[in-house]
Amino acid sequence: ASQYGTLMIVDPEEEFFQEEIAKLRNDVQHNGLSLMVLADWYNTSVMRRIQFFDENTKQWWIPDTGGSNIPAVNRLLQPWSMAFGDSVWEGDFTVGHHGTYLASGSSLVSAPDQALLLSVPLKNQGEEVLAGTTSIRDSVPILALLPRADSLSSSGRIAAYGDSNCVDGSHMVKDCFWLVDHLLRFLISGTVPPEMPVKPAVGMMQPTPASLDSL
Repeated sequence: ASQYGTLMIVDPEEEFFQEEIAKLRNDVQHNGLSLMVLADWYNTSVMRRIQFFDENTKQWWIPDTGGSNIPAVNRLLQPWSMAFGDSVWEGDFTVGHHGTYLASGSSLVSAPDQALLLSVPLKNQGEEVLAGTTSIRDSVPILALLPRADSLSSSGRIAAYGDSNCVDGSHMVKDCFWLVDHLLRFLISGTVPPEMPVKPAVGMMQPTPASLDSL
């Protein structure tokens, strides 16, 4: 790990072995490896609602996971008190002169006080699917930046963003490669772009909901 600057985990759907979690924690905290996580949506009620009929088996199927395996992601991020929730969000937003579209993403529900959060107004897409109602929240935390993963000077940095569709050629509506570039700059140098209106996550740290900590 000492030969690499940043590990990118994009739209993970599988579980992480305990050995993988332990190694990643050690590499981030002691070997200077930085971590970027680009997640996606996860909501069991929405998953049941979007069941589909498979012509080959002649059966109705329910997805095994949402866009990402958020319970697995949360276990990976747990050493740093970071976690995504199960609300599904959608909407356009801008940062400085750049714009992108969050197609179906997750928001942060926990982050340590020293983390920096980017919050934007978004539509609750999960509520729209389940109840047929539309609501918009003015401030949804979709990005967390952790300047140091540990008090050690050798530790890496962490960036966690709730959407990966904007880097996926199969589902992309509007790309966010500019955002990935900003995140890489932060992870390498610790510098947050001045046009990114992040705020401290003071008072946000809380236990991960049980429903998002295990499948």
